[in-house]
Formats: sequence, C-alpha cells, structure tokens
Amino acid sequence: MSNSDRKATDLPDFYNDLEKAFTTAWGLLVSAAKDRSSPMHTPVLATSGPDGAAEARTVVLRHVCEEQNSIRFHTDRRSSKVVQLNHDPRCSVLAYDPEARMQLRLRGSASLHHDDDIANAAWSGSQASSLACYAQPVAAATILTDPQDAAIESAPDLEFARGNFCAVVIALDRIEWVYLHHAGHRRALWHRDGQDWAGAWLAP
Repeated sequence: MSNSDRKATDLPDFYNDLEKAFTTAWGLLVSAAKDRSSPMHTPVLATSGPDGAAEARTVVLRHVCEEQNSIRFHTDRRSSKVVQLNHDPRCSVLAYDPEARMQLRLRGSASLHHDDDIANAAWSGSQASSLACYAQPVAAATILTDPQDAAIESAPDLEFARGNFCAVVIALDRIEWVYLHHAGHRRALWHRDGQDWAGAWLAP
C-alpha cells in the first residue's frame, strides 16, 4: 500500500463532508458536558470587560442542547462575568480536544437565570459539592486581608448559596471548527439564521 493510499484510509468520514463535520462538532460538545475527563468540559469563556478589553476565564460546561442551539454553564451572580454579560451579552467560547485534534470557537448571546425555572432545574441537577462553592461569604475577586475571610463553612448555608447561583445559557449563532490531520487540516464555519445553520469550508 502506498503512502497516499494509507492517508486515504486514515481519513475520518467527516474529513471532506461538511454536514458530518457539523454533526461531529455538536457531538463533541454534547459528550463534553457529560464527561468530566473531556478537555472540552472546561472551555474558556471570553466577555467584554469594562474598558472594552476581552476578559477570559475557564468555565465548566454543564449542559448542551443542540435542538435549542445552546450551551450552559453556572456561575456566582456576584461575579464580574455576570456584570459584563448584563452589560453586553455577546460572548465567545473556546474549546480544544488534543486527542481528537479538534478546536471549537463558539459565539453567541448569553441569558442569565437566577430565580426562574431554568435556574431551579440547574440547581436541582447539580451535586451538593458543586453548590457549596456559592456559599462563599464574599464575591470572587474581592480584596482580602486574610484568605480565610473567604472560607466556606464545613456545613455551608445552601439557602444563602442558592441566592448567589446563576445559570448562564448561551444561544449560539456561530460555530467554527478546526481539525488537525497530517494529510491536511480542515476548517469550517457555520452561521445560524433562526433555527437553520449555513456552513462553508475555510482555508485552515
């Protein structure tokens, strides 16, 4: 078998198929929300800071819904990201899986949920160990004289924690996918118009 034949048999079915590439991208996200060991379980969220500069931080991907074109993560409603998303809901998410050799760049608009059914369902579906962090007595990034000032009690007040909990849902309107392969990289971009997505290949 020649080297070119080996390369051809090496190629995944989505390599030259835009629709299958799109399905693969969504599949990675759905799996990452359920699998803590997935590198895409902890993507990077970028928002617009108060001075207009981008601010990025790692979040935990909690839920993905392809039917609603959305992803969800949780945060403390006292956090700077909530302030920034209230000011400008437009945001970007970056995820990379080195084993799959795929990168996803996502863009969309965030909605914040504190006291509604979405927040209640997200709270009820979370583990107690995850919820306890919202019982921190001061907001994240507060300047401290002693690090113990932010300590959480061994028996955290979950009622207080619930008041600080926020579910953030990002309605995606753009997905950019990159796949690295020795036979040649692949890159594609999809834009959403209503419920429909339109995609195109890009030069990698």
